[in-house]
Amino acid sequence: MKKIKSCICLILVCAFFMASATLASARASDQIDIGDMNFTTMDDGGIAIKFSVIGTFIMNRLGAESIYIYENNAGNWRLADSFDKDDPNMSDFNAVKYGNTVYFYGEPGKEYKIVVTIFAEDQGGESDSRSKTFYVTAR
Repeated sequence: MKKIKSCICLILVCAFFMASATLASARASDQIDIGDMNFTTMDDGGIAIKFSVIGTFIMNRLGAESIYIYENNAGNWRLADSFDKDDPNMSDFNAVKYGNTVYFYGEPGKEYKIVVTIFAEDQGGESDSRSKTFYVTAR
């Protein structure tokens, strides 16, 4: 009976540590809990670039650090437009979460590369970021 109790205790301890490791790995970082970046094309050549970030607690600042939009010209990518965290509606201060949609109007039929970087900076000045690149043809 003593062996069974010991085995059960050992199994419970292992299960606890496995669950703790799983929960810790689900978090993106010490600053970013969840982040999302995506886009939607519109019929007039427009591209809606969506981003959101949720901090692990109240952040000093969070949102989109940058959005770079490149246009494909015969295989050469050239910067068509850009936004950074100091532009209106790109980030917020003293918040747990922030998200927004930025619009770019391109030429229908042209290919664009969009690089979105989200970030979160905690009250101690530590920060983290995540980037995602999309290739899209405007319609």
